[in-house]
Amino acid sequence: MKSVLIGGLIGLIIGIIFILFSSLYANYYAENPATTVLSTLFLWIIVGVIISMILHLAFGQKESKLDKNG
Repeated sequence: MKSVLIGGLIGLIIGIIFILFSSLYANYYAENPATTVLSTLFLWIIVGVIISMILHLAFGQKESKLDKNG
């Protein structure tokens, strides 16, 4: 069940990014290419952080009893 939710979230994020990029490049790249490239890199950094957080929460190391007890 957890893997289905993770796959759905990643697919949703990628779909939103493709929609944003298609409208962003169609209208905005002709006016200011440098800002478009910087905003694209910024969006990819945000998406990478979100995906890595989701994967860490899903498949990260579980706390052992030694960690909880000190």
